[in-house]
Parts: sequence; structure tokens; C-alpha cells
Amino acid sequence: MGKNPVTEKFEACKTCGACFKTCEAYKTYNPKTIKKLADTLNKNTLSINDAHLAYRCNLCGHCQTKCPEGLNLAELFKEARIAYCKSGQGPLSYHTPMLTNKKINFFTLNNSITLMKPNYPKQADRIFFPGCALRTFRPELIEKVKTFLGDVLVLNQDCCGKSFRGIGLEDEYQTHNNALIRFLESFKPKEIIVACPNCYTSFKPKIDFAKVVFAQEALLQTGKLKPVTTDLGTIAVHDSCPFKEAPELFNIARRFVDTVYTGQRVEFINSKEKLRCCGGGGGVSFSNEKLSKHISSVRLREAKTTSADTVVTFCVSCAIQLGSVAAKEGICVFHSLDLLEPVSNPDYGIVYHRSRKQFSGSKLFVNLMRLQLQV
Repeated sequence: MGKNPVTEKFEACKTCGACFKTCEAYKTYNPKTIKKLADTLNKNTLSINDAHLAYRCNLCGHCQTKCPEGLNLAELFKEARIAYCKSGQGPLSYHTPMLTNKKINFFTLNNSITLMKPNYPKQADRIFFPGCALRTFRPELIEKVKTFLGDVLVLNQDCCGKSFRGIGLEDEYQTHNNALIRFLESFKPKEIIVACPNCYTSFKPKIDFAKVVFAQEALLQTGKLKPVTTDLGTIAVHDSCPFKEAPELFNIARRFVDTVYTGQRVEFINSKEKLRCCGGGGGVSFSNEKLSKHISSVRLREAKTTSADTVVTFCVSCAIQLGSVAAKEGICVFHSLDLLEPVSNPDYGIVYHRSRKQFSGSKLFVNLMRLQLQV
């Protein structure tokens, strides 16, 4: 059996610790654990007792920008998660809400609907796929986007399944995602418009029967966008982790903000290819809420160092995660679609706490059982 191509790269690791020093999740860890993890992966001797190492990572890949060898720890941690899942040791129990292929899941618990498909027409030239988070937490934005786009079929169900990939269920992701793509193909569309960067990067490389367009790009193409009248101060664009998989989104995001907002826009110190996670990526918001909120605070403090008053995201999950600490950090958080006139002003901190109520107090045990047993 040949060497694992991912772990083989880490033979070049000098355990200098540059990656851990730049990461809030691993600052207290000994960099020698990197080599140890790569070695246990090669020997197939992973222990669930060490899972905390692999599952702390947001998978943003910022560490790679600091590594003198150009190594990406996210790749190693992804490989470890896949190994945990294939050996039956993963995912962790904390990840149960992320199993979005079930009739009951994190999103259906929050919006009281199931994944039963409505009666759709047999054919549609243009499809708008808003994604799980938007339809669950900001459904009013779907209607606002549809008003701009005109004649589109809105698919208000299903998940691209990318949450599976983040926690190591790669085979489950491929199965779920491929089935969804076959469903999309059945409409014989010419264009599929997606509002979520995870959905975009999930569909774009695999769909050849239609053009896949990011929603903000489609909105720009309408020529209907007008500058907002609300003063949001100085804006900073938070680049979501999936943007790295589709670098064209960096430019689309900034063109969109500059079109709808005439005020000042600044850049995060760590933006574009050097982006940092909102704190919730890689399932960390479920497995380690305290850590995820700490990372969110660090990200918003970075925005404040650039004199930003408002952080704009292009991912609802990022908006909710950053919103969980926005009031404490004294900065506003908006989703980019909130900037469509009339400007929405949601409190994403309230949205965050509302979603977390599904897994606190008396609801915790009941809903975990519902997710696991599907009752």
C-alpha cells in the first residue's frame, strides 16, 4: 500500500509551530502533535481520545499562509476526520445536528418543516437554490432576491450536504450531493443560482448541464441594484472560507458591496486568500461552542482595528456565528442580501440564541433523540 498523499506532505514539517502560533484553536498545542497525527494516520492507529485535535480546526487554511513549507493543516485534519468516520469512531456525538440528510435535522427543528419536496413543475430554465440557512433563518430575503431575479423556480428544500464533508463523512457527502445534483438536472435548467458559498463550491465543479451563478453576481447582472440610503458607517467584507475554493467570489463580493453601498469600505488585515474563519466552520460551533465564539470575537476585533463599523458576510451561517458576539464586541453584522433596499436590520445574535435553544434546557435531550431516532 502506498503512502497517504496528504500525510506524505507532512514529512516536510519542521514542527516550527508557525501554524499553531497564528491559530486561536491551537496556540496551546505542541507542534510535534502534527507529526504524531500524520504518523498515526499512516499506521491506521487513530484513537478517539485524540479526536479533539482534529475536530478543533475550522478548516479555513489560514495556517498555510504562515507555514514556511506551505503545508495546509486543514488537509491533514480533514483526512483524520475521514479516518475517524470510516473506522466508526466519528463523527462526534456533538455533530448529530449536522446530519442534514435526515427528515428531521438542525434546520427543520428551527423552522418546523420537513424535507418533503413540494410539487414542482417538471421543467425550469432558471432555478434559485437558497440553501439551508437562508431558508431557515432569513426566508424573507429569498422573496426579496426573487423580486430582482424575476422568473425563477425557488427550490425551498434540500441541503447541498457539505456539512457532511466538514465532519469527515466524505462518502455520505458524495452520495447526498450527487443525488441532489441529479434532482436539479431533472428540471433541465440552463442556470442555477445559489445564495450560499458552500452550495456554490459544492455545485460548481460537478454541474455541467447548467451555468452555476452566485446569487450576488446574478443580482448585479439584472442592472436593478441601487445604492442603499441607510448609513452603515465603514464596511468590511468578511470572506467566508469557501471563497478560497472559488476565488472569483472575492471580486463578486466586493463588486456587490460597492454597487449597493456608497460609503467607505475597508479590508480585513486577513482577507481574501489570507482569510480567517468566522469561528463556526468545520463543525466547531457544535463541538466546541466556547472556542467558536472566542474565534468570532477575534475576527470582529480585527475588523475594528480597520475602523470598520459594520461587517458584511455572504454566508448566513457566518452572519449568525459572528452575530453571536457582535453586541459584546460593539460592531454590526449584516448579510450582504440585507443590503438590498429596503435595508434589513436583523439581530443575528438573537437568531443565534434562538437556534441554540433547540439544544439547551429541556429541549436538549428530546431534540437529540429526535435527530438520532427520527421520531
